Amino acid sequence: FLKDGAPMPRCQDLPSKAFGSLRQATRVFAVTHPWLGRWHPDPKGIQMETLRAKLGKAKKQLMLDESDVVFFDYMSLPQVSLAGKDDRTAEEKQRLATALSGDLMGRIYLTARVIIIDEVPKEAESSKPYLDRGWCYFECIVASMNTFPRDLMWVTKEVKDQIASFRGMSGQFRESGDMKPILDAFDRDIGAKAFASESDRAVVRSFLVSLARSQRLVAAAVRGDEDGVTEALEDGADPR
Repeated sequence: FLKDGAPMPRCQDLPSKAFGSLRQATRVFAVTHPWLGRWHPDPKGIQMETLRAKLGKAKKQLMLDESDVVFFDYMSLPQVSLAGKDDRTAEEKQRLATALSGDLMGRIYLTARVIIIDEVPKEAESSKPYLDRGWCYFECIVASMNTFPRDLMWVTKEVKDQIASFRGMSGQFRESGDMKPILDAFDRDIGAKAFASESDRAVVRSFLVSLARSQRLVAAAVRGDEDGVTEALEDGADPR
């Protein structure tokens, strides 16, 4: 169902056999990538070719099997049409709203093996660099908090440096439980990032706070710090 050089189908146009089960999956991958078009992330199939190459390498290294799943937003969550018409059903709209309200778009990059595709061709309809985009910047930060290794093959030095910077802060945060350095860095930079919807700026910050609180809870539990666990829960950490 994925043809070479052709745009990938949106979520609701894919056959049921294209979807796997998180419960049965041995490995879960999440792709962070820029949208190269207004209504389609990859109109010319560039990102799909990169993803195939990255998964091909991972298949040899990790011995992937058919139960493994990949989260790619356009193919995983209901989307509008290529013309920008919102022809989603009420059920599809609810699925998307549920995913966003439950901070799936953040948590998936914290718990899965993250694949980063940051290439933006100059001729793309949307040619803003990866790190200048609000959602990409947010996903990059969350990926840096992830304890799984990230796939950085063919990723620019700028993105690698950004991840390294936040990984250092994330390590300190897990030890101290102090979110301030991470949030200060995020607040300093997020104002200059681009969002398709201005309301998303507040959404991603709330996601980051929620994820950081959960990380604080996990770190305290691992240390056996009962007071730290209590403080994290009182601060609103989600134990799920």
